[in-house]
Amino acid sequence: MARSVRYATLVPMFCALFAIQADPGARASGPGAPALTFLQAEATTARRAVFAHFLAYVPDPSNPGRAVDGAISVSNVCASPPEVALFIGDASPKGRVILHLYHLDGTHISYVTGPNSPGAGLDANGELGPGQTWTVRLAEVLAAARGIPETQVTDFRGYAWILAEFDCLAGTYTNTIFGLGFSQAYEMSPAMGQGGFFGGVQVPSP
Repeated sequence: MARSVRYATLVPMFCALFAIQADPGARASGPGAPALTFLQAEATTARRAVFAHFLAYVPDPSNPGRAVDGAISVSNVCASPPEVALFIGDASPKGRVILHLYHLDGTHISYVTGPNSPGAGLDANGELGPGQTWTVRLAEVLAAARGIPETQVTDFRGYAWILAEFDCLAGTYTNTIFGLGFSQAYEMSPAMGQGGFFGGVQVPSP
């Protein structure tokens, strides 16, 4: 009986991710950028890109246990055993991570890692080296991008492009309702070997 009640609760909550109205005054403004043109605008030297189909952060001050947050994991997989010689040649060994978040209303929020970036796994300059993984919550990224405390971050529901200044990019993302211990985890696309891609889609130089 308890299990059926629990699942009956989950379905409307995830449907609510699409129905809850956002507060546009608390989000970064600006229309979504056309594909790839944001690379020059951000003055990055991005080399690889992967895609997160749906990320969500939905706070619930009245009941924090029902809040939804996304966990992002980005890895620099240029480090590999000799038997797996996937990355050779002039691979860029380390660099920053660039996130482009697109809210369902088209609002574009960007964030480039640097010193004092949130999460764990980056070096002091905000760069990710071979064999290293950066883990961060979506709410932390939104707060850093907007320059506000995490407690002031309003909801986000949409997709994301994650770019890297190195040649061997892979990642996962997870949407979680913490109070229920319910999570949905996905690989960022393309996953390793998916579609013949290893280390993400190659991005044209700006």
